[in-house]
Amino acid sequence: MESRVNPDYHGDAPYIRQLPEHIAQTEVECIYKGRNNVYRMSLPSGRFVAVKAFKPLDWFHRFWYTMVEHDKARRSYDNGMLLLQRGIATPTPVAWLAERRGRLKRQLYYVCAISDSLPIADFITEDEVFDHSATEALARFVATLHEKGIIHRDLNNGNIRWQQDDTGYHFELIDLNRMKFYPEGTLPPQRVCLQNLTLFCELTPQFRYFLQCYLAFRHWPSAVIEEALRIKRKHDKHWKRKKRWKRMLKL
Repeated sequence: MESRVNPDYHGDAPYIRQLPEHIAQTEVECIYKGRNNVYRMSLPSGRFVAVKAFKPLDWFHRFWYTMVEHDKARRSYDNGMLLLQRGIATPTPVAWLAERRGRLKRQLYYVCAISDSLPIADFITEDEVFDHSATEALARFVATLHEKGIIHRDLNNGNIRWQQDDTGYHFELIDLNRMKFYPEGTLPPQRVCLQNLTLFCELTPQFRYFLQCYLAFRHWPSAVIEEALRIKRKHDKHWKRKKRWKRMLKL
């Protein structure tokens, strides 16, 4: 077993490193079952954490993540720490673990703090009636993300989480293994930023309003919206074609 535990959870480290045994003995609560399973676990300190158990690695990825590239769990932990360092909220990274069979990694786990935030899918709608203030706050958050040199490559409406209180809207990111961090002080190219806006919403009046707000926060000319819409249309066309092919293959 290879692992790293956040120093703030030092007292819980021995228990966390036995995570596969806790799951095998059903000592944790499964809160989502799918390609990757998500568990809720109580630590000896009394704190609760979420555990993402990635699907078992195939032979190619066992070799790749052992010999070539950092695995998804480790990237999730490292990226979470980088986000916090740059002032972007994410559930506190607690640990990553890689279970081996022989020399090769076989099963990966990422552990983080529990979050009460909700996916933005709750207010991203396909209707013309939408929450303008929430959409504007989301645009400000994404603009800030890009200005801090951060590109989340899976920026969909499930991986951006939000909550609201008396001070306004607050956003955080999850599912962190696919991210790119530019050196501090270096901005991602405009086209990269515009392509990053295509994943979380259909091409609706709300999305157009989001674009207008985003461009205003970036201090980019309003003419850029045409390029952003062109990129969005191209992405959606490709995505719909891909979904059609997947449906056909299942027949």
